[in-house]
Amino acid sequence: MPKSKRSTRSGPSSAVAGGTAPYSLAQRTATSCGGVSASSNKGGGVSANLVAPNTSLGQHFLKNPAVVTAIVAKAAIKPTDSVLEIGPGTGNMTVPLG
Repeated sequence: MPKSKRSTRSGPSSAVAGGTAPYSLAQRTATSCGGVSASSNKGGGVSANLVAPNTSLGQHFLKNPAVVTAIVAKAAIKPTDSVLEIGPGTGNMTVPLG
């Protein structure tokens, strides 16, 4: 569809620019661990830019905390287990697994 005919979205991808849920937890976590938030980095340099998934390319970010909780519970990971999370995203699985 041509860009001129696209409608303005108010869904999850528009929330990314404002730093609101569901990405606010990842941003708060990165900031509390010594990272730089996008809002606090006005002068340039390294920033924690959060991106919206392009679903037409098959990109989907896990956003529902109930799904994350269910996955972690069903995995039955013990403190002695090593876990490797593969894939780009907002860290919504990394935080509960850590």
